[in-house]
Amino acid sequence: RIIENSTGITQYVQDFHEQDFDVLHFEDMTAFINYADAYAKDPIELSGQLCEIKIVILPDRYGLLVKIHHIISDAWTVALLATQFNLILKGEEVTAYSYLDYCDSEKNYLESKRYLRDKEFFLGQLKQCEEPAFISKKKERTFDAARKVIIINTQQAKKIRDFAEKNEVSVFSIWATVLAVYMGRLKTDSEKFFIGTTVLNRYTEKDFNTAGMFINTVPVLLEANFKKTFIESLEKTEDTLMSVFRHQKYNYEDMITDVRKDNYNCDKLYDIVLSYMNATI
Repeated sequence: RIIENSTGITQYVQDFHEQDFDVLHFEDMTAFINYADAYAKDPIELSGQLCEIKIVILPDRYGLLVKIHHIISDAWTVALLATQFNLILKGEEVTAYSYLDYCDSEKNYLESKRYLRDKEFFLGQLKQCEEPAFISKKKERTFDAARKVIIINTQQAKKIRDFAEKNEVSVFSIWATVLAVYMGRLKTDSEKFFIGTTVLNRYTEKDFNTAGMFINTVPVLLEANFKKTFIESLEKTEDTLMSVFRHQKYNYEDMITDVRKDNYNCDKLYDIVLSYMNATI
């Protein structure tokens, strides 16, 4: 739960109590999808219950519809909840931990030498690209979002995975390199630029079995060097990403605060984020 009042913002964990779930019946999948789309656009009040669960029944299947506030959940959590629900339905034991343990570990991190090393790494990256390059200078006046979905078929996906395996890189590195090429052609006056990427920020088995908001967003310094081949650029991107992932716990808000000390006009480092998720249920 989140409380906001004149003294500031406080978070706390409410004592457990059983809840009744709404049971929704739909004639077909189309009717359910239409309902779910409208339901998703109805905001959750920050001061209220931050997770809602409904039982969904269709003629040929059944399931659960979960709406959960991003302040207490990331994409991994959604996949984790689905996996845990499946185990419960099978009558199996579920391993789960308290998010408060993670909060304690974050406090320890902020006072650690690792925090200072992570900070030093990203400040070093910033010195290599002092002038951020943005796709657009237009300032959005709304938080409304629109989504375009492109589904890659199994054969195409296999080609991409095979290419990644052959060149000993991640699939994510391929997408990041493609994006670097695009940015390099779009911004011909910039050879280096930042994009954002979300990182899982989970390290232990305990982390992977804890529901909650773990992800962090970090800047990645990409390079568009058209004197290199695509494979050479891909290898460079892979090395860069591996370095970033080793320092992924450092908070982006702390980074921006550091940047403003030297350049008070800078309110962001990038305006495009490449997010890659491979959680399975």
